[in-house]
Amino acid sequence: MTPGRVDDSLTKTGRVLGLPRNGRVTCHVSNGERIVRVSHDGAFALPFAPDRHRFVFVIPPDGYVTEGRFWHTTDLGATMPEHPQFTLRRIGRHRNHRFEFLHATDCHLRSFDHQAVASQFTKRKRAAPAGQAVPAAAHLRRTLQDLVARAPQAAFMVVTGDITDMGQPGALRAAARILSELPIPVFPVFGGHDGNTERLRNGGNDHYNVEGFSRHLAPPYYAWHWGGRHFVSLISETHFLDEQTRDHQAAFLAADLKRFGRSMPVTVCAHKHPYPWSIPPFRRTRADSWLHGHFHSGRVYDDADIRVFSTPPPAMGAFDQCDIAARVIVCNASRKPASRSVKHSCRHAPATTGRRRPRGPRLKMIWRSDVHALSRIAKPCVVGDVLYAGISDVSTDRHGGVAAIDMADGGTRWRVELGESVEAPVTAHEDSVIAVTQTGRIARLARRDGRVLWQQDMPEKQDRWVYGQPAVLEGHRSPRVVVGGTAMAVCLDARTGRVRWKHAHETTTSDAMGRMQGPIAHRGRVFFAGMSTPCLLMEGATGRTIRWVGDRTERFVSPATRIDDVLFVGSAFGALHCIDAFTGRPRWARQISKCWIASAAAPWHDAIVVGTAEGIGRYSIRNGRRLAFRSFDRDMTLLVPNRTPCRSCASPCAAGAHLFVASGDGHINVLTGRRLDLVTRHAWSEPIIGAMACAPDGRTVFINAKGQAVCVRLAGA
Repeated sequence: MTPGRVDDSLTKTGRVLGLPRNGRVTCHVSNGERIVRVSHDGAFALPFAPDRHRFVFVIPPDGYVTEGRFWHTTDLGATMPEHPQFTLRRIGRHRNHRFEFLHATDCHLRSFDHQAVASQFTKRKRAAPAGQAVPAAAHLRRTLQDLVARAPQAAFMVVTGDITDMGQPGALRAAARILSELPIPVFPVFGGHDGNTERLRNGGNDHYNVEGFSRHLAPPYYAWHWGGRHFVSLISETHFLDEQTRDHQAAFLAADLKRFGRSMPVTVCAHKHPYPWSIPPFRRTRADSWLHGHFHSGRVYDDADIRVFSTPPPAMGAFDQCDIAARVIVCNASRKPASRSVKHSCRHAPATTGRRRPRGPRLKMIWRSDVHALSRIAKPCVVGDVLYAGISDVSTDRHGGVAAIDMADGGTRWRVELGESVEAPVTAHEDSVIAVTQTGRIARLARRDGRVLWQQDMPEKQDRWVYGQPAVLEGHRSPRVVVGGTAMAVCLDARTGRVRWKHAHETTTSDAMGRMQGPIAHRGRVFFAGMSTPCLLMEGATGRTIRWVGDRTERFVSPATRIDDVLFVGSAFGALHCIDAFTGRPRWARQISKCWIASAAAPWHDAIVVGTAEGIGRYSIRNGRRLAFRSFDRDMTLLVPNRTPCRSCASPCAAGAHLFVASGDGHINVLTGRRLDLVTRHAWSEPIIGAMACAPDGRTVFINAKGQAVCVRLAGA
C-alpha cells in the first residue's frame, strides 16, 4: 500500500549537535516514514503528524555515535520534545576499513511474573518448571559481559530480537539497563517475544504491539552507518505492527535503500531470516549480509549474493546443540562479511577430584584427527577401517562438506567441500556415502575417493534445517534415499539422484527449531517423527500419506531409534515414546525426565538406555519402566535448552560388554551390566555434545568440542 500524503505543515524542528560545520559529513533524521538531511549547522525540519508518527531517530554519519539515546518516542506516554535534539560524538572511524562487531540474539530475559505470562501461551503444561532455562537478569548480565570480554576488538553489538522472553515492562526495562552497562554501543532489534505481553493486552496480531520495546530499547526499525557499511534494523514479524506502521516501515526501507543501499554495502538486522517475499527490496542494492536469530541455531548459508548468519542464544542453549554463544562478524570492504564463533568460557573445569574414579581399566587415546571442523553434534559413521563425518563451517559456510578419516591413525583420506555445512550424520550405502547439508543439498560420494556422483537440492533453501540422517529404502529396482521431515521431504533414486517424490506440509514447510530426527525406513514404509506437526507415516514407493499420528503437542526432538519393529523417540517435555514402526501407532509413553531429551536410545541387556537431563537410564522395552539409573556431576556449561542446568548426556554407545556415555561434566563414562555399574570415567577439557560410535574391534570414536575426531580404547579390560 502506498502511504498517504503527509501534511507538511506539521513538522518537528530540531538540532543535531556535534557535527563539523564544514559540511563534509552528512547526517539524516527520520520519522519512521521519511528521511531528511540535516543542514550544515545541525538544524532539521521533519514532517511529524501526531496521529501518524510515533518516533523520531537520527542516522549518524559514518564515524559518529550518539551520546545518549538516538531516538525520541511518544510510546507509553513518553513525551516527545517540542524540538528534538541529538548529540553526536566522533569516534574516528573511517570508510572502507576493516572492523569487527558482535552478533548476539535471543537473550529471552525473564521477569518475576514469567510463569504466569508464559502459561497463557502454552496449552500443555511443560514437564519442566516454566522458565527454568530462561535466564534471569543477573545471569544474562554476566553472560553478555563475558562475551564482550572474549571479543575485545568488537566495535559494537547487534542483538537481533527476543531480548526478553515475554516482553513484560519490567523485563524490557531490565534489558535496557543491562545493554546500557556494556562497554560498547548496542543496537537492539525487535523480536516477537518482546511484544508478547502487548499482544495479549491488545487482543492479538495486527495491532501496534511494540510500544514497550520502542519506549525502552529502540525504535521498531531504524538504520546506522559504520566503517563504510550501512546497517538496517527492521521488524520481520510484521504482524506485531498495525497496518499504518507496516506501511511506514515499507516506505522508510524504500527511502533508506534508495539513499544508501547503492553507495555502500548493506547488512540487514532482523529477527528472522530472509523469505522470498521479504528479500526482493535488497536484491537491487549492495546488500551482502543478513543477521538473524529466532531459530536458536548456528546455521550459515548464502542466499544468492547475501550471506545469512543465524546465531544461537547466549544464555540458554541452542535447539541444534550448537555450542556457539555469539558471533564476531568481520567486515572488509572488498568481500562479504565472515564470522568466527564466540563460545562460553566454562565456569568450572571437569571434576577430577571429589568423587573417586573406580580402579580398573582406563581409557587410552589412540589418535586424534588433523581435521578441526567436523560436526560436533552428529554421530560419526564407521565403515570398516574408515570414519566418515560431516564438516561444519560456522564462519562462511563455504567449506562445509564430508571427510573420510583413517581408523588406523586418524589421518585424512579425503575431504570434499559441498559449499555448505553438513551437520547431519552421513549414511553409508553400497560403495558410497550419502550426505545432506544443513540447507538441504543432498550428495552421493564415492567412498574410495570422495568423488561426487550426484547432487540434488531440496526446495525452499531458507526453510531447511537438516540434522537428521538420510534413510535408504531397499526393495526397489534401484534403492532410494529419503531426506527431510514432516514439513518437507524428498525421495531420490540412490544411484542417479533423480527425484522420485516430494512431500510438503500443507501449512508449514519450515523444518526449523531443532529437528534432530531423520526418516526411519522399515518394510517399505517411511516414518517421520513430528516436531511442530503430528508424526507422519508414508508409503516409500510413491510418497503417499498413510496416516498422520498423534498431534503437534508431543514435540519429538531426539533422533529416533528403531529396534526390530518399534521406534523410540524422546520429546521436548521429557517423555520417552514407543511407536510401532510399521503402523505408526503409539504403544506407550513414559515420563522419564523433567525436561528436553536430546539423546537417542540404544539397546542394552534386553532393554534400552537413554540419556536425559538427569543422567543415564535403562528402561523396559515393553512398558518404559525404569530398571536402572546413574547420574553424573554438574554440567560444565549450558548447551541443551529447556532442561535443568545440572546434567546432560549425549547418545550412549554400546561396545561389547561396555556402554560408553558422554556426560555434560566433561567425562566419558564407561558402564557395564544391567545396573549400569561404573567401570571408569575419563575427563576431557570440554563437554562432548554429540553421539559416539563404536567400531567392531572395541574402539570408540567421538567428535570433541574442537571438531576433531578422537579414537579411544578401553585398556586393561
